[in-house]
Amino acid sequence: MTTSTQETLFTSSQLEALAQEGPRFTLESEPVPAPTPAKKVLDRDFAQRRPLKILVADDNEINRKIIRIILQKLGYNCVEAENGEDAYQMYQSGDYDYIFMDLDMPEMDGIETTQAIREAENGSTRKTEIIAVTANVSQETRQKCRRVGMNGYLEKPITASVIKDQLLRSWPRVRTRRKG
Repeated sequence: MTTSTQETLFTSSQLEALAQEGPRFTLESEPVPAPTPAKKVLDRDFAQRRPLKILVADDNEINRKIIRIILQKLGYNCVEAENGEDAYQMYQSGDYDYIFMDLDMPEMDGIETTQAIREAENGSTRKTEIIAVTANVSQETRQKCRRVGMNGYLEKPITASVIKDQLLRSWPRVRTRRKG
C-alpha cells in the first residue's frame, strides 16, 4: 500500500499514544463555543400549549400508526378513520379542530370528504383545519386541495418535524376560530 503526504495511516496503538500526549497546538483566538443542542422535535408539552382534537383519516394502517405515534409523542390523542365515509361520519359526530386527510381512500376520497365537510360547515362558525396527506406531489393535486378548501398539504413520507411544523403554522388560525 502506498500513501501520500496528504494521507497518513495510523495504527490504533499509535492513535492512542497521540491522544494521551494531548494537543500539539494552541489557538490564539477565542475558542468557538460548542453548538447548542437542537431543540427536541417531539415534546409531550406541545399539546398542552396547543390543545387540539385531531382526526387522522387514511386507509393505510401503517400511515395512520405513524401519524398517531408522532401525535402521541407530541402529547395528543387522535381518532382514526379508515376511509373518507367514516371520516365524514366522525367529523359530524365530533368537534374536531384538525384532520389529517389522505387523498386516496376508498368509499370517499380525501377531496370528496373535504368537499362534504366544507358544505356542512357552510353558514356555520365551525371551520376545521384539514391537511392533505399524500404521496402525489403534482401541482394539479395541490390546486385541487386548495380549491376544495384544504388548509395545507403534506407529502409522504411524513416525519415528526413536518407534522410539528404544520401544527405550528396552523395553530394561530385554529386558536382564532375557537375564540370566535
